[in-house]
Amino acid sequence: QAQGLVAWYPFGVAGGDFVADQSGRSHLSGANGGVVLGADGAPQMFFNGSSHVLNCTTTPVTAMPLTLAAWGRSNNASLVGTLISVDAGVSSPGSSNFYRLVVVGSASPKQVRANMGLASSEVQATYAAGWVAGNDFHTVGVFNSTTDRIVYYNGGNATSDATSLAAPTVSQVNVGRHSPSSATQ
Repeated sequence: QAQGLVAWYPFGVAGGDFVADQSGRSHLSGANGGVVLGADGAPQMFFNGSSHVLNCTTTPVTAMPLTLAAWGRSNNASLVGTLISVDAGVSSPGSSNFYRLVVVGSASPKQVRANMGLASSEVQATYAAGWVAGNDFHTVGVFNSTTDRIVYYNGGNATSDATSLAAPTVSQVNVGRHSPSSATQ
């Protein structure tokens, strides 16, 4: 059932330990992001997967269809990292339930992925994006059903996946990491 925008966490802020949901639906979050200056000179938060992360232990959406979107930039050309994850909070990525957007710099060409996991099974839509270290990019993962995932890169390049996997049960949102005790992967 379509709900419209259910959570929006803008990170063009001057830092701090709290980021409020700007969607008007009052999903609150704790954040510990570092602050860097963006290309326009405005302060922006950054996340490193361990000490700089956002974690919201209430989940604005728990069932498909759902869409995750994120802007990203990495200065590490070989980064393999989670941009955003809606997950069950289990610390072992290989045995948890999740929807997430991932960047894979170690692949050639570099990839963005919309992953869905249930227990020890995982399926993903993968776009060989060729993102460039130091450049901004935008990625969107659309999880329509148990057999329909799409990942978009920079506004239109898309790849889909139809592998069947039951819907995972999720309970929290993480930005910059997969789950609370796992580093960016």
